[in-house]
Amino acid sequence: MHISPLNRIGTYFLFQKEILEKIIVGNVLRIAAVATRRLP
Repeated sequence: MHISPLNRIGTYFLFQKEILEKIIVGNVLRIAAVATRRLP
């Protein structure tokens, strides 16, 4: 199956977006965990 360059770029960006979302969610969860631990 032949994949066009445009398709490859689209797949690459989709992949990057997924990685970014995982990193952002991970950071948010970590910050939330630290914040709740600091609460009395």
